Amino acid sequence: MRGRRCKIYQVPTEAELATKLGVTVQPASPMRPTDLQSPTRYRLALHRDLLTRAPGAYSRETLARRLGVSARTLNRYNQRLKVRIIARYREISPIEPAFAEQLQRFSQATGRSTPGVFLKDCKARAYPARLEIYNTLTKRGLSPQMMVRLTNFYSLANIPTPPVTVKEPAYPAPDQAAIKRYFDTIHKPPSAATLQLPPQPATMTLPKPSSRPTATPPKPASQLLKDAPRDQQYWAVKLYERVNQNMPLEKHMSLANAFGLVKDYGVKLVRKALWVLDHRDHITNPAGFVFMFIKSLYKKALREAANP
Repeated sequence: MRGRRCKIYQVPTEAELATKLGVTVQPASPMRPTDLQSPTRYRLALHRDLLTRAPGAYSRETLARRLGVSARTLNRYNQRLKVRIIARYREISPIEPAFAEQLQRFSQATGRSTPGVFLKDCKARAYPARLEIYNTLTKRGLSPQMMVRLTNFYSLANIPTPPVTVKEPAYPAPDQAAIKRYFDTIHKPPSAATLQLPPQPATMTLPKPSSRPTATPPKPASQLLKDAPRDQQYWAVKLYERVNQNMPLEKHMSLANAFGLVKDYGVKLVRKALWVLDHRDHITNPAGFVFMFIKSLYKKALREAANP
């Protein structure tokens, strides 16, 4: 027989490889044949396995980086797998040092938006994290607290619901004397001693910007709807209830904004937006969708009127 002799190669098993390399065999994510048919199905299987065996609080960036996809693609994966997503918040009361520091920092910001941080009064109404708004709410006796958005809780199994509001020991707990001072002065404007401000600046009073008016809490919705026609009242309430149905607090639309859409753009466009909202699936932010949909219809009508 001429040529190179035939050799037989035998592939070692997983146990033999682990013994030779000195490692321990650990279970991996189980894959089905259908999970290997495309990269999308493979990533979905990895995502499903993680949330099934280890549900918990993750940042969206961490989950997306683990799969090698963008945050928008991760949202689509969550919708396909029907992932249970629960928003979590941390309460910061006025007697904690972090309250004064963050409130002062956001009040000095040039923009109005403070993503992930807002004030909440005793009636569960949300306001921007601004010093002037906090002072107004305190004078009204509404006991405002600062809410800070944490990472969401992701799960697939029917496990007990985690607490929406989390009180983490990120700052030292105040003593009983500080708690008593807070509840004794809850109906009075805050002072530097009550809020435990740092040495500099000495007070929380900030210079008012001259280029824009002072921000104040919005008027109660009852005052806005009081003098409105009955059809506008009806559709404003209907829009408010439909948009906020089964949505977390940060994606809610206020009744004042719902009434503003009805008043500025008319009942006809609002009814059309509600119809589309009822017949279209996978809308993750109904409030933002309604705003953009109504404004786009209004601009289209203006263009058609200008170019008949």
